[in-house]
Amino acid sequence: DMSICVLHKKENIMTFAGAKNPLVYMQDGQLYRIKGDKVAVGGRQREVKRTFTKHTIPIVKSTTCYLFTDGYQDQTGGPEGRKFMTKKFREFLHEIHFYPMQEQQKQLEEKLQNWMGDKKQVDDILLIGFSTT
Repeated sequence: DMSICVLHKKENIMTFAGAKNPLVYMQDGQLYRIKGDKVAVGGRQREVKRTFTKHTIPIVKSTTCYLFTDGYQDQTGGPEGRKFMTKKFREFLHEIHFYPMQEQQKQLEEKLQNWMGDKKQVDDILLIGFSTT
């Protein structure tokens, strides 16, 4: 699984392609999500040519972007030992997206630790966030 973003500053656009992983971004306080394609980067290739959809996002205003694996959402914890879940993860990103990146990192780490409690981490967790301002 993989995602990639390329910023084209002169054209004020960003291009995104994802293999199973999405892009979540915020503009003017709105959350947007672009799903990645359902094919993986690796594994057995049955098709003649493996292609991925290239999405173009206008960057005419401040934009905060997140690329991530499924590890954070799949982490078990909380009072009932359940997964954190994708919706809750996106809502939390939306809640903190206006803070500086270092503060966001701190809040994400604290939220995850509080959620996990004494449970072990169940998967790799990768989250990359950046702002176009």
